[in-house]
Amino acid sequence: MLKRFRKGAGEFIGYSISILFLTIFYIIILNSLILNNAENVMEECILSVGRQVVICDSLEQAQERVQDAAEYYLERETRVIDHSSIQATVDYTPGYESKDHVWKKGKFIQVTVTADVHGFTQWFKKPKTVRCIMMIENGGESS
Repeated sequence: MLKRFRKGAGEFIGYSISILFLTIFYIIILNSLILNNAENVMEECILSVGRQVVICDSLEQAQERVQDAAEYYLERETRVIDHSSIQATVDYTPGYESKDHVWKKGKFIQVTVTADVHGFTQWFKKPKTVRCIMMIENGGESS
């Protein structure tokens, strides 16, 4: 009976090692799917936030609105996006000279949202930044 046990012990060790590696591989695949989904949610969020910002009357009003809008759109993703790390900004598109920094219909702005995204574990935690360039639709009092 002891001979049979020794014979089967090698197979048991082999199966244990293979199950361990398959489980780790499975966790890595699921983490990549979760991270991909969170990045897609952030892409949708930046478009929605950008739509809300381009109808503001001034850059100051847009800067006040952008953080609240980003937190609102990302609030349902609390399992994969760390809410305390959400940073949203709006500024004129790079390339404009400082004298051209006027909130006017037809000019372009850049909306940026940054947040920490993580999967099953904190090992896969990484900051994700999403940017979107949109045209101002409301020029304030002059439009």
